[in-house]
Amino acid sequence: MHPLSIILVKSDSKGDRLLFRYPFVQLKEDNETNKLDKKKNPYSISLLEEQKDNNNQLRQLSIDPAATNIQLESDEVLSSLFACKLELANQKFELKINDIRFVSHPALMENKNSNSFILINIVFALQAQCSYSIVKCYYELSKRLGLGLLYEERRANYLTKEMKTMLKVHEDTIYDHKSERIFDTILQKSSLAQCLKQLYFDLCTSGLINVVLNESVTLCFCLPQKAWMARFSERKTKTPFIDPDVIDRAIISLKPYHGFLLLVDPSELLDCVPPSGAKVLLQLIESYNPLKSLQSMSNDSDLSLDQVFQMVGHLVYWAKATIIYPLCETNVYVISPDAPIHVNSPLVEKFANKFPGMSLIEVISDFSLPTSIGHLTTPLQHPARQGRLAQMVLWMLQHHLLMQLHTYVQFMPSYEKPNDTSGLSLSDFGTSPKQSINTMSPEKSPMSDPLDVPNSTSNARQIPSSSQKSICSNFSVDDNDDSMNSLDDDEKIKELLNSFDECDRQAILKVPASSNFEDLNLMVRLKQSGYFQGEHHLEEIMFYENLRRSQLLQLLDKFRDVLILYETEDAASCLGFK
Repeated sequence: MHPLSIILVKSDSKGDRLLFRYPFVQLKEDNETNKLDKKKNPYSISLLEEQKDNNNQLRQLSIDPAATNIQLESDEVLSSLFACKLELANQKFELKINDIRFVSHPALMENKNSNSFILINIVFALQAQCSYSIVKCYYELSKRLGLGLLYEERRANYLTKEMKTMLKVHEDTIYDHKSERIFDTILQKSSLAQCLKQLYFDLCTSGLINVVLNESVTLCFCLPQKAWMARFSERKTKTPFIDPDVIDRAIISLKPYHGFLLLVDPSELLDCVPPSGAKVLLQLIESYNPLKSLQSMSNDSDLSLDQVFQMVGHLVYWAKATIIYPLCETNVYVISPDAPIHVNSPLVEKFANKFPGMSLIEVISDFSLPTSIGHLTTPLQHPARQGRLAQMVLWMLQHHLLMQLHTYVQFMPSYEKPNDTSGLSLSDFGTSPKQSINTMSPEKSPMSDPLDVPNSTSNARQIPSSSQKSICSNFSVDDNDDSMNSLDDDEKIKELLNSFDECDRQAILKVPASSNFEDLNLMVRLKQSGYFQGEHHLEEIMFYENLRRSQLLQLLDKFRDVLILYETEDAASCLGFK
């Protein structure tokens, strides 16, 4: 959503003054609407462009006309409204008048010459229906502008000089009641006014701000919803809106096993970071590879994982990159619901130019149903052909034509009716032989020992010590020994299931794999670690539990009677387009 205006107000011992506002030029109407000039809204959204008679002439952006139906208050009234008290300095300021919401973050500065204080308020006028997440962005921008001016005031009295320039224009044109002329003169003479004009222009177009205050302080800022909307402008379809809160949640969801995919050429990245962050960005880009995880790139670039997270999150916020899972054969993709893949889509021609001889419609049709890259390749294929497929998948991900599906697990046993006595319970153990359940003792199991879970309080760790096992092994092998081993397994299984309620225990015990202590131990450990609540996909479980995919899939298949699997997007890679 565009800002309606930027307003600069000062308050000090000499009084309050609206120093500058932008836009200020009335638009010329055609012959049919000239009569409405006096009622024209000075806050109407406008965009700077070259005009034959006046380089400062503005034109209206194509937005809902109702959004521009805003009553203008005089500069004197606005000055009184925004010259807030010193007690409100350095905190959020918000004022709603009719259909306008004014937001700012007033900054308090010390005037060294007069040993007094100056309150500077850079106010953004927004449409009242703006979501709070968008309002927060403008709060932050006003705050950063204030900090930049405060720094330059302390360093070079920059603000004091700019204020004198603006006030002199106001005094010289005191008898000129046309504020447009006053502000136009200020715009020509004040570098701060020129900076605010450029900032407004950037906010209305790309949402990406990279301005320099006093040729010294670089201000980098981004309206993420605007930047992402611009990213989708080439679709020639309805541009999706992405709420800033959704982007924030995606960034917070970053994990070491994630990767990222650049959406622009690396040469276009430096404009989104201040000079102080350029070195870290270059280190990260040198190790960038969409086949690598963030953990791997951290190791390769000699950057801490936190630094990598911060930089990748910054690139995502600026719509320069998107979060993915590192490209591999097991990744499952499907066509995005909003993918503009009709024959007249501009992406069809763009794809053909990128991959000569290939058709986007044909290639993407392979993902009409969820499909892994491995299913589209064979070991006999030439490596170059496999690499070409990978490049096409990356291209489709960059243009958000594909989305990756991950498999999530939910523990959901089915229960028998209360009068059903066919199920087994823990009380059955130790009272009768369990040959049908105890089909393989732990010592004979071909599977490797289960891994420990850090900080886990699972009862699965409570297994007999090696000394206990060695004592048992001293007995001669006979039927009594088999019975003792069986009872030992029964007790271990009983302890594993102590944390489950009776209905869940009965459902688990009906699964044949529950008779294998190692299988049951791993399943219970993952369940008690929270992995089977439908919030963690297989790749995450594999990463944190150091499990092989085949090992995890075998376990899920064995306990499929009490587990359900479903596929959906990862929260980090899903930006919630709508």
